Amino acid sequence: MSKYTFMFLTFLLLGCKDEINIDSYQSVLKENIELIKIDSILIKDSTNFNVGSIKDGVIWQDKLLIADNINNCIWVFEGNKLIKKIGRKGRGPEEFASGPYIVNDKRNIYLPDYSGKKIEIYNDKFAHAKTVMFPKNVIIQPGDWICVGDKFVLWGVKPSGGNKISEMESTLILSKDFEFVDNIIPWPDYLKSRSTHAVYTRNLKLSIGIGESFFLMQGTQFNDIMHLNNKNKIIKKFGRYPKYYKTPPDVPLQSVMKSLQATAAYVAQITKIYKLDYDTKDNYLLCNYVNYYEEANFLRTALLGDHYLQIYNNEYDVIFDEPIEGNLLSVHQGKIYILVSDEPDNVLIKIFKIENIK
Repeated sequence: MSKYTFMFLTFLLLGCKDEINIDSYQSVLKENIELIKIDSILIKDSTNFNVGSIKDGVIWQDKLLIADNINNCIWVFEGNKLIKKIGRKGRGPEEFASGPYIVNDKRNIYLPDYSGKKIEIYNDKFAHAKTVMFPKNVIIQPGDWICVGDKFVLWGVKPSGGNKISEMESTLILSKDFEFVDNIIPWPDYLKSRSTHAVYTRNLKLSIGIGESFFLMQGTQFNDIMHLNNKNKIIKKFGRYPKYYKTPPDVPLQSVMKSLQATAAYVAQITKIYKLDYDTKDNYLLCNYVNYYEEANFLRTALLGDHYLQIYNNEYDVIFDEPIEGNLLSVHQGKIYILVSDEPDNVLIKIFKIENIK
C-alpha cells in the first residue's frame, strides 16, 4: 500500500464513521531506519537567558519555544537567539504559579498553569490576548494538553458519584471556549489500583495525529497505544514493549514512600515515558522513554537517565527503538529535536532526520 493510499483511507476512517470497531494490532519490530544528525542549536548566553529546568519544547511559527519549570516562563528563540521571554513567577495576568505547558494551534499558543488554575493565551505575534480560568466543574491534572481541531484534549476528569479519580475516565475533552465536552477512556485495571507501579506511572501522554486524530497512552501501556478519530472514538490499539523496558519490581508501596531515597531507588528500577510526538510531514509517531538514574529525583534536570526512542510508521509498526542522547523536545517538518544539555548557560539541542537503511 502506498503512503498516499494509506493516508486517504485513514482520512475516510477519521471523518466518515461515527461507530467504528476497535482494531487491536500487535506492532511488529521492523527496524529499518537510522537517525542522521543534520544540525544543532547551542544557546550560550547567561546574561539574557538562564534556564531553570526545561519542561517542554515546541517549534511554532518557525520559532523554538521552551517551557521553564523553575523560572515559570516560556523562552522564545529564533535559531540560538533569544527574542522574547513570556511570563514570570506570580499569580496575576501573564504570571505563572508553576511552569506552564505549551499548547498551540495555527493562530495562538495556550499556556496552562496547573497551580494557578488558569490558561494564558498569546497570539501569533506573542502578544498577550487574555487569561482564562480553569473550568470549575472539572479536575485538571498536571500533564499533557493538545489542541485537536475545535477542542482540547488533556488529562483530567469531571467528578461524579463520589468515585475515586482513578476509577473514572482518564481523558478530558474541552471546547475551544474551555467548556466541558466529554470524559473518555477509563484507566486500565492496573492503574486503578494502589500498587507501587500504578502510583508511580499513572500518567497520560498525548499527541496530535493526522488530520484531526490524536494518540493517547496511559501509564506505561506501551503495548496499548490508542489512535482516536475526530469523534474521539478509538480506531486502533497498537504498540509493543520497548527493547530497553524494565519490568517493575514488586515492592510494597509503604516502603517506597517512606523516604526520598527509597522513592529514588524505586524509580531507578522502572521505565517511564517522557513524551509522545507526531511528525505530520512524514507520518511518524515518536515515543521517548527513559530509565532514570537515582540522582534524577534530587536534581533539577530530567536528563539524568538512559534515554530511548521508539518510532512507529503509518502502519503502526516499530521502525526504530534505540538509545538517544537526551530528551525528545519536539518533532517538526521531518526534523527531530533532541535536548542533549540543559546547563544554565549551555543549552544544546541536536537536530536529526530519519533516513532509511539500504
